[in-house]
Amino acid sequence: MKKELKNYILGLLEFDLTSDLEYLTNDLIEKDVLASDDDLQYEWLDDEFQEMAINIINEDFKKTYKIKIDIEEE
Repeated sequence: MKKELKNYILGLLEFDLTSDLEYLTNDLIEKDVLASDDDLQYEWLDDEFQEMAINIINEDFKKTYKIKIDIEEE
């Protein structure tokens, strides 16, 4: 059950990112978090789509922010 919930939540996040990635990029540039020549991308880190990352890419570097979804049963 936990794996299915995690996949569903990451799928929602992917859908949102694909439709709002340009908005997020512009927002981060306005807040001086990104440089105007930085490229913002997301990627799946494994074949089972259990982990996702946001990458900031420029000619000189790539910085990765790994997104973790932790689902705990109570």
